[in-house]
Amino acid sequence: MLDSVTRDLNSVYISFPDSLSQNIISLQHDISGSDSSSLRVFTIEHPGKKIPRWFHHQGTDKSVSVNLPKNWYVSDNFVGFAVCYS
Repeated sequence: MLDSVTRDLNSVYISFPDSLSQNIISLQHDISGSDSSSLRVFTIEHPGKKIPRWFHHQGTDKSVSVNLPKNWYVSDNFVGFAVCYS
């Protein structure tokens, strides 16, 4: 169960105190069924001191660079970007 969910026109904030993996499929379903203009910012907080295994690309740089193909944004298929820092 989600600990907290706060929504406004531009963002969604979700805190998972216990098990993120159990809720991620439901969360993906909610995002894909939402109006894209109402979900511009999406934040997930996962407590603890360890970086979850599903963050595959990790580093200590001060910036993030992404190389995108020419027509990278197709609204039906675009899921989003994920960046984590601490």
